[in-house]
Amino acid sequence: MYNSNSKEKQDLFVLSVLDKKINGTYVEIGGGLGTKENNTYLLETEYGWKGFSIESIPWIAETHSSRKNPCLCIDATNANYDELFNQYNLGDHIDYLQLDIDPPSSTLAALKKINFDKFSFSVITYEHDAYNGGNLEREKSRKFLESWGYTRVIGDVMHKGWAFEDWYINEKYMFSDNWKEFIGDEIELFNINEKYTKLFEKFLN
Repeated sequence: MYNSNSKEKQDLFVLSVLDKKINGTYVEIGGGLGTKENNTYLLETEYGWKGFSIESIPWIAETHSSRKNPCLCIDATNANYDELFNQYNLGDHIDYLQLDIDPPSSTLAALKKINFDKFSFSVITYEHDAYNGGNLEREKSRKFLESWGYTRVIGDVMHKGWAFEDWYINEKYMFSDNWKEFIGDEIELFNINEKYTKLFEKFLN
């Protein structure tokens, strides 16, 4: 099993529910640092995934310069996602969508810029930041994503006791039942508990 580069093992979750998929696709809205606490670095470097990141802060976007896949220094709330998905040849179905920008209202705005009539995703991790004033955005994002058929697997992923993120899958694109073993609420993975250690070992070894 590979070591996670994510803050809360998002990369290991994606690989677990997608059966260690090789050559997958991703869109990372909120690129953060290029390698440290990054949700797509492991997917790109060890599993050959392609995609792109968006990061509006120039010096942070520059930390992606050593990576194969691009990081676009643009405003995610004003991006034309139809054009970007086509430009990078991601097709109408993308394996992993990450949304994580500040403040919570911007993350919700970016989510609603995506054409869900045309594009679908296997896994979505959505940072609502309920701990930091994102309670309304959490509820609105849940209603929105569930209306499009996404199943919330873990609600309120925690970081040091703070609820900050929801993890979703689209059951149509699950080729195993691995995701069912992760179902829960208020899950803390920073100091990874025994249950999830065993799950990641089971699915990724």
